[in-house]
Amino acid sequence: MSWGDRRDDDLSSKEQDLEHLRANHARDLRQLKEMAEKHGRELRLKTERELRISEANDKLLYETQRKSKMGAASVIIQAAWRGYLTRKALKGKKGAKGGKGKKKK
Repeated sequence: MSWGDRRDDDLSSKEQDLEHLRANHARDLRQLKEMAEKHGRELRLKTERELRISEANDKLLYETQRKSKMGAASVIIQAAWRGYLTRKALKGKKGAKGGKGKKKK
């Protein structure tokens, strides 16, 4: 075998390797594009899930605060009403004992 023949064999071998590498490169680029799209979809889904969870937590916090405020308001209203009833009862008792009655003519 001469140097020329060896060179031609090596050249054809390297060209076949190059074609094989180009085919693998094209395949890998397609896979990369598909994986990038899939990754993007997964990130969007994750963001949406986190947003829904955050909204649910915010709603729960709002409801908890609202119930707490309503409880405090009901205590204030009940205290005011009971105070009114107590004052009314004391005012009625004061008049019944004859403290300031009507003057007789």
